[in-house]
Amino acid sequence: MRLHSTVESAYSGQITILAIMEYIFSVFIYFAMTIYFHTYLFYYIAILLAPFSLLRTNRSSFHVWSGGYTIRSLLSGRRLLLKFIILWSIGAPLLRLLTLTNDVIKHPIDAIKSMPESWLRQALCTDMYYPPEILPLENVYAKQHPLATRLPIFSEVVHTFMENAQSMKTEKKFAIVHYVILIFVLMPYIPSITYRITFKSTSIVYIPLVWASYVIYGHKEPWPYIPKRIIDGKLEKNMRTISGFLGILFLCKLGLVPSSSISNIVPGEFLHNIFTQNIIRTNTWSFWQLVLGTNVVLTFFIYYAADRLISVSNTISDKTKNMFNNIFSIIVFFRWSISIMVILYLIIVAIYSVI
Repeated sequence: MRLHSTVESAYSGQITILAIMEYIFSVFIYFAMTIYFHTYLFYYIAILLAPFSLLRTNRSSFHVWSGGYTIRSLLSGRRLLLKFIILWSIGAPLLRLLTLTNDVIKHPIDAIKSMPESWLRQALCTDMYYPPEILPLENVYAKQHPLATRLPIFSEVVHTFMENAQSMKTEKKFAIVHYVILIFVLMPYIPSITYRITFKSTSIVYIPLVWASYVIYGHKEPWPYIPKRIIDGKLEKNMRTISGFLGILFLCKLGLVPSSSISNIVPGEFLHNIFTQNIIRTNTWSFWQLVLGTNVVLTFFIYYAADRLISVSNTISDKTKNMFNNIFSIIVFFRWSISIMVILYLIIVAIYSVI
């Protein structure tokens, strides 16, 4: 652990004391905003934005960086100011968004695999000493290719403008214009700085997903490791036992829903309790119950599918094996993620009902 970050330390995953302090401060800031404005809207927005960093891979970052070459080549010639506004302020962030989305759609497994590393780097390895970025990992690529034709990074922009400011001290009018331009140039970095704070404040929400990703993709094993683990693994056997029990409960509830209501089962003084409304009620299906029901179905589906595929393993191609390996991995990741989320939700509801 080090005191503060550098470009190299953040990229290599070295945790810093300053990043941990920022993490705590960011959580406090969003908690204070929630209390002051009496809304969770800011927190929800931050949670929705976090995947844009979690699902980033080195491949998508490289593609964005390559697109930066094109943007840099267009920032020349006539109407430079208009080009600058469109390409620098809008084009670069839009390129980052589209490239990441395209990479997640084409390579979902790689995107999920990158979650633990991305979470660690953003939450605990990056602090105020790490320069903000318009393009992902642009500081790293700039150090690796110092002479390349590329967009300037944050430190280069500031350094150039500060050098020019020294030569304009005698002309106040030029100096004022110079600093106005500097502010304008730095504006595209504001979302990057804001996003860094929002990610740290909500990153704890994604810890279950990061953990599930690490458990499932933390090691590479050849076929038929994953289907055999689904069939014979102790954890999976326990999951099927629990899923069987939940399946019986859900079948019982199917008989209760049309014939009874919560008022006939639960004493009146508990009807308005949040725990009763979210967990015990029998006349409707809560969202978390539908999620768990999906989990039960997936648990038995992958068991029978894995058993079937292993029985015909000698007759299918390596390409087909890899495809089903990826499908099983995605399903197991999804299933574990929603299981953890539901458990955390029920714990929060139970605590809140007591308070």
